[in-house]
Amino acid sequence: MLLDSGSRLFAIFSLLPLRLQRLALHFWKPQMRADAAYASFSPGLIGIFWLLELLLLMLETAGLAEGYELLTGLFKFRTRKLSPQEILVAKSVFGDALPYQSIRIDESAHLGPRQGRFCYVSFHTLNSWGPIPAPLLIHELTHVWQYRHLGIRYIPRALAAQRTASGYNYGGETGLEQAIASGRGLAFFNLEQQADLIEDYYRLQNGLPATWNRQATPRPELYELVLGGIVNR
Repeated sequence: MLLDSGSRLFAIFSLLPLRLQRLALHFWKPQMRADAAYASFSPGLIGIFWLLELLLLMLETAGLAEGYELLTGLFKFRTRKLSPQEILVAKSVFGDALPYQSIRIDESAHLGPRQGRFCYVSFHTLNSWGPIPAPLLIHELTHVWQYRHLGIRYIPRALAAQRTASGYNYGGETGLEQAIASGRGLAFFNLEQQADLIEDYYRLQNGLPATWNRQATPRPELYELVLGGIVNR
């Protein structure tokens, strides 16, 4: 516990330059419309989300995520580390791209999962009500990966993605081909589509039916072209 607390306190200072950079770049508004979740939003709605992201980035710079994880470490007694088997599952997709020793799972999360039977990610913590199946674990760990790359902005962008017309549906192989043709790769998709895309990649690699790819003979290589160096590195 003391080691975890020390590493989180250290992260507040070690990540400060990166977080200040994100905060400064946030004032370049066109980058928000480039996000797939916001692309169809009106200028007014984008402005609201811009203000929300600005507030969250300021809180993140002040150490919100680390403070939250320190408190959950103290008061969420059933939170645990990833098991060796879960790490093996995760590494089959993400390789060394995730901080496995920092990730926690709370299988008794009372707020949300217990009532709605869904999972959500709060920074490095996966919150659920009961065990998380391997494909869903990959989906939720994608949100941890997004947090590592986008910072706290992953929260409003994932919530916005859930409310778009396409939602989680990345379009199967047609969507993958469009992403490859665009040259944008994974950024072609909103954050929930990214998570389902990577989950489907895991499913196909393990002989399971994909959620959005209904081809009789799926082509995993399309996923690898979209994901580039993200998977299994």
